[in-house]
Amino acid sequence: MENELEDFAEALRDPLVWVPQRNATGPKPERIAALATFKKRLDDEDAAASELLDSVLKGPSAWWGNSLRKSGSRTAGTVRQLLARMRAVSTRVPADALAGVSLALEIADSLGVTDYPSDFVITLRAQALRDQAWGFSVMGRYREATAAADRAERLLLQTPIPDYELARLNLVRAGFYRWTDRVDEAIALSRKSAEVFERFGDRRMLVIARISEG
Repeated sequence: MENELEDFAEALRDPLVWVPQRNATGPKPERIAALATFKKRLDDEDAAASELLDSVLKGPSAWWGNSLRKSGSRTAGTVRQLLARMRAVSTRVPADALAGVSLALEIADSLGVTDYPSDFVITLRAQALRDQAWGFSVMGRYREATAAADRAERLLLQTPIPDYELARLNLVRAGFYRWTDRVDEAIALSRKSAEVFERFGDRRMLVIARISEG
C-alpha cells in the first residue's frame, strides 16, 4: 500500500508538458520544423540544467536559492528539471521539495512569453503551481495549497486546450480535499479527471484517477 501511494504521488507530478496545436486540419511542414527546433532547444536546456543542478542542489535547501540565482540560469529547462527532481524527493523530504518547487515557480514566473511560446510558458507556470499546491498540502498548509491550485487553474483556462492539465490539477485538489472534509468534492473531481484521461487515451492516469475516486 505504501508503494502504491508513493507511485500515486509521483504520477500526479509527472513533468509532461502539453503544447496544444491550434490548427486542427493537420500540421504544416513549417509547423513541424518549428516544433522540432523547439524540442531540440528544450533538450539542450534540460541537459544544461541537469548538469547545473548537480552542483546547485547540495547542502541545505536554504542554500539552493542563492546558488541558483548566482548561476543566472533562468530557462524553461531549469524549471522542468527542478520540478522533476523535486517530485522524486517529495515523499521523503517534503520541506526540501517544496523549497525547490518554489524556486522553479520563481523562475517560471520570470520567463518571457516572447522567449517561448506563450501557451508553453503559461502551462509551465501552472505545472509549477500544481506541484506547489501538492507540497503545501503535504505540509498541512491547506489554505496555501488551495490558493496555489486556484492560480494554476486561472492560468490553464487561458490556454486553448486546458482539459488534460486541468484534470491533473483536479487530482491534486482531490488529494487534499479529502483531508479537509470535502470528500464529496474530491470524489467528483477524481471522476471528472478519469473521464478526461480516458478521452486522451492515458490509461496510466486513468487508473490513478479511479483509485483516487475509490
